[in-house]
Amino acid sequence: ASDPKRLIFRLGEELQLSMRTQRIASRIYEEAKKAGITTGKNPASIAAAILYAAGILTGERRTQGAIGEAAKVTSVTIRKGYKELKEVLDLNELYMSMVSS
Repeated sequence: ASDPKRLIFRLGEELQLSMRTQRIASRIYEEAKKAGITTGKNPASIAAAILYAAGILTGERRTQGAIGEAAKVTSVTIRKGYKELKEVLDLNELYMSMVSS
């Protein structure tokens, strides 16, 4: 599966994340794509970092290790991706706009 959006849902199921968290992750992906930070990156790395971020926002946190195992990427890769997401996107603002709409 080379489509990060499909991977988000597949990994989300595997990690037993709610559909709400998966949808928020999908929306974060759309914003990250618009911002150009997904270009040229491993789709599994993108999906893993986004699911990690979404889990933190919704309180359905999964460890980097658990997400990394499911996505077959390292915790370091997830940390770096998450850091980049936080630097480029205002994740809290994005989340608040999603839950209030």
